[in-house]
Amino acid sequence: MDEKSTWTVDTVKEHVVAIMDERDKRYEQRFEAQQKAVDTALEVVSQTRSDSFSRTLAICGGVGVILEIINFAFFAHR
Repeated sequence: MDEKSTWTVDTVKEHVVAIMDERDKRYEQRFEAQQKAVDTALEVVSQTRSDSFSRTLAICGGVGVILEIINFAFFAHR
């Protein structure tokens, strides 16, 4: 079983470079997917905060109107 190896310095280098390129591509795909997930999460949080703030303002405005009506009804006719 005296088979000579067909590997040379050049073929080993090509093989290692190919493996590294493949891994780099996978890491880049993972990074891009993670970045997209983070961007989407931040957008959802931003939208939720904006919606919550709008609802809070609407509720405060409604409470203010109710208090003005109560104030007028109870104190303006004395």
